[in-house]
Amino acid sequence: MDGNRLNSVQEKRKEKEGACFALWKLPDENKVSVLSCGQTQELDSVNLRQLQGFVMAPFQGRPVFWKSEVRRSLALEECEAFFAKEKKMLHLKKKTAHNLPDFSSLVEKAQEEMKKNKLEKIVLTRYLDCPIKDLDVWKFFFALCAKTPSFVSLVSSPQSGVWITASPEILVHAQDGIFRTVALAATQPARQEAKALTWTQKEIEEQAMVSRYIVNCFKQVRVREYEEHGPRSIHAGHLAHLCTDFKVDMKAINYPDFGTELLQLLHPTSAVCGMPKENALAFIHSFEGYNREYYTGFIGPVEGEESHLFVNIRCAQIFEDGLRLYAGAGVTTDSIAEKEKEEVDLKIKNFMSFLP
Repeated sequence: MDGNRLNSVQEKRKEKEGACFALWKLPDENKVSVLSCGQTQELDSVNLRQLQGFVMAPFQGRPVFWKSEVRRSLALEECEAFFAKEKKMLHLKKKTAHNLPDFSSLVEKAQEEMKKNKLEKIVLTRYLDCPIKDLDVWKFFFALCAKTPSFVSLVSSPQSGVWITASPEILVHAQDGIFRTVALAATQPARQEAKALTWTQKEIEEQAMVSRYIVNCFKQVRVREYEEHGPRSIHAGHLAHLCTDFKVDMKAINYPDFGTELLQLLHPTSAVCGMPKENALAFIHSFEGYNREYYTGFIGPVEGEESHLFVNIRCAQIFEDGLRLYAGAGVTTDSIAEKEKEEVDLKIKNFMSFLP
């Protein structure tokens, strides 16, 4: 092969490798995975045992899939130098503005709906646009990796645009034949040790709803053999939550597709939607005032028998002229509108604290 042709092939390969990418750090790990592919595709569904790559699904709609074409792993201390040298394309989308309703008024409207139609919970969300020019996306990602034990990711594709995430909420963890998920709800500032935190009755019941939702999903596939541990207090950045852990031995119950089937049943969970699900979804679509897109969807690497999917909370979409930060709160009939607004503002403020 002559030199000109070799250079052309190398340039095309480099262009292909940088076209679409996903970067991520799993919880409590000290390494970052880097996946590049020529193009991403939208899937009709996610089969955990058949995919090798990375997936991000919207709150409702078709997931985007990054096929594992070029893959490398970096120690955390190597990342800054790597990002400074490696210039990858960012598929930045144009921002769409919405006339969002007053959040406190929306909470009160949801409570009226719950009393009228016997809903247990509706999860309401909002976003805040931050007009930051020339945001160093790579430093933002590295800061999240270095300062939070959560799952952290940065993705770019024509379908999804550019999103950065730092989520503490496991949706599906499948490894060595063991399935895990969590019920995560309730929020307060992490001002003291997790075991010393106290929770209101409203927060305890809100978290219990998510646990009941998961158990009901197990029952729908006739699985009774599971372990449940919690609730316990956990820290995620500057916030604390109530968490219950669930575990199923897929080998013991001879159910290798359990992870895939539970993913379809769980998403969207009551932690990001509400109960009953269909009624809560109807209210969200009618009154929330915007399309959540990939916020409150799920995201993570899928590698055949080993998959790590997280609920896409604590996230932001990045545009040319800044970023859009998302947050939400679970509303029950016991909610106080101003308290729920304070919780949402606290979550946004927490995520902003990692900006470089």
